[in-house]
Amino acid sequence: MDRGVFLRAWRTDAGLSMERVAQLARLSTAHLVGIEEGRHDAGFEELERLASVLGLRPEETFEEDITDSALLDGIRILMKSAVAYQPTEGVRLRILEAAAAARDLLDLLADTAPDKPGFQRFSFQPVSHDLPWKDGDRLAAKVRRTLGLDGPVASMRDLVRETLGIPLVGADLTELGPDGFSYYAPGRRAVIVLNLAGKNSDPLVRRFSLAHELGHVLFDRPVAGGYGVACKVDPTRGLDVESRANAFAMRLLLPYAPVRKLGEAVLEPSKFRALMERWGVHYSALHLYVEKLLKLSREDAEARLPNVDRSGPNRWAGAEELPEERRGLQSVPLPRRGELARRVLEAVRSDRLSRARARELLGVGADVSVETLAAEADVPLHGE
Repeated sequence: MDRGVFLRAWRTDAGLSMERVAQLARLSTAHLVGIEEGRHDAGFEELERLASVLGLRPEETFEEDITDSALLDGIRILMKSAVAYQPTEGVRLRILEAAAAARDLLDLLADTAPDKPGFQRFSFQPVSHDLPWKDGDRLAAKVRRTLGLDGPVASMRDLVRETLGIPLVGADLTELGPDGFSYYAPGRRAVIVLNLAGKNSDPLVRRFSLAHELGHVLFDRPVAGGYGVACKVDPTRGLDVESRANAFAMRLLLPYAPVRKLGEAVLEPSKFRALMERWGVHYSALHLYVEKLLKLSREDAEARLPNVDRSGPNRWAGAEELPEERRGLQSVPLPRRGELARRVLEAVRSDRLSRARARELLGVGADVSVETLAAEADVPLHGE
């Protein structure tokens, strides 16, 4: 495949206009048209800027002839239909930026932590067309048994990251972006990207978003290849895969027993709110859960379910906070401030990574001191 054909296909697949990409890559639109049509040569610096905008590795754009599989080997974004979800161009660019950070983190982990992560003990599970909600219930119960979870999940962040070995990347995808998405890479590796903006500022919603994406990683991940997925929808299954992930998240956070024990009493405002606080479940999810469990019609649910305080209790905020949200590393792009920054700086400390390469991975210029970044991240380098 000609390089220009590849760049055009990649750009259009990501839903980016020629004018916006040219602007961000500091090229004229006419020059970018010429590059994509194979009429203009592109210098290495121009290709590097294009790669940065498009979420590609620079070296992926250097060859004039690119393999046909290249469109499937890197970041791949599958959006919902225009009716269900149509992110703006700005959101798409932020998704690409976050997915590129996730890719670089997985590449670094492959070199420094090659052991198989714990989540791979769970195998892919096909979705039932008729009962995706039941599928989610069943799989969540299985995960709870396997992990020995009896009570509330103390921290979804720690369950995902520490127990199951799935790295997390925090990003600002704005209120218009998805709550999160999963990035997959060859070797059945995965990262969850969490949108720190919008609804996820509520710690209870954040817990649900993490549990939802965990359902995708455990049971929907591809068996080969690598691509980023934002709000994944398989066109052959409609919204079934999302329905299952929602059910999985709800049942993982709150098993049936506590709600069944309450029965009709769960409709009392104090008991409904107590469930939210004890189990860390946000109002909307618990509303739907109770509606299904008590087999209420939509009209009955609206009339009988309590209208309680919907804010998230503060005690869950610290449990779900990501390192990216803490002060420091302000010169580093948000998706690269968390685990990627820590891993990069630890690699510099052990002489496994040069300072120049560290700056590339952290997305900072030569004027930024790696030593300063290490001090901000509390990762002492040699001689300190």
